[in-house]
Amino acid sequence: MTDHNCFIGNWPFYRLDGGFSSLCREHSENGITGGYVSALESVFYNDFYESERALGEIIKGSGYRHAVIPNPTVQGFGSTLERCLEEFDVQGIRLVPSYQGYSLDLPALDSIIDVARRQGLPIFINARLTDERMTHMIHPRLTTAEEIADFVNRADGVTVVLCYLKEHEADAVWSRCKKRENLYFDTSGMAGCLLEGNLPDYTSHCVLGTGFPLRTVRSSVMRIESEIEDESLKKAILYAKK
Repeated sequence: MTDHNCFIGNWPFYRLDGGFSSLCREHSENGITGGYVSALESVFYNDFYESERALGEIIKGSGYRHAVIPNPTVQGFGSTLERCLEEFDVQGIRLVPSYQGYSLDLPALDSIIDVARRQGLPIFINARLTDERMTHMIHPRLTTAEEIADFVNRADGVTVVLCYLKEHEADAVWSRCKKRENLYFDTSGMAGCLLEGNLPDYTSHCVLGTGFPLRTVRSSVMRIESEIEDESLKKAILYAKK
């Protein structure tokens, strides 16, 4: 099993057990063998190179996949991203527009799309990192389903994984994106839509995502294991790797 939405590092608002050893332990206890991991510090650092370098050293040789978080609002982010690609084994690009305060129609994102196409990297878009009711001091902007869908269509040919969308948001994106084959939804924010008999059209495009350490690994896995009776569908979600 692959976790498509996990992090290590420090969260600035309250204490978390967000170390790599904790992530590995939680994954191992729940049958997860790896994941696309990002550095929480990169969400908040202007110079994301330092946090990405630290992440690269920590996960080197572990089998975990490095998903870099660039900040496209910072001057020179493109050269920093290219440096990360040259120096680290980057396997994905994660965008966090809600906390970094930009809209997905930002022109600077064209260069990130171009990099993803050229390198064959998936783009992960985190609509949120945690429940909006848990925010403190910094209040993230809402990333709407409309702007997510527009970005997905703009990034034609790139695999896009949407993380921590709520059910109504995922429905809206799916309906606007012409049912793209390389569009996927992680299960971080889906509470009730996976219930048997209430499966959405995009269920076959769902992949496992936990949101660790801001969300628990066990509850994310249990939701899929307990709510989906179709064994083939359950395996397709749990063992998908994009």
